[in-house]
Amino acid sequence: MKLRFYYAGIRVRDLKESLDFYTKALGMKVVNNGTMRHRSKYVRLRGKGSSQTLELNWYPPGSWFYSEYTPGA
Repeated sequence: MKLRFYYAGIRVRDLKESLDFYTKALGMKVVNNGTMRHRSKYVRLRGKGSSQTLELNWYPPGSWFYSEYTPGA
């Protein structure tokens, strides 16, 4: 059986800063983005020649999914 990796999601603290890194430093392209019901935002990226998707997820303070950032944790 052949298996493939298609998706990974990363929770980010600063969506713009993270998006700048993945698009400018790594050359990935935005393929989709939006806002979820609970005001959270997502951006899906893909590298050149790849079918794999990376999703950046940002959750606003007060959201059910929000958590404080703890360096090194």
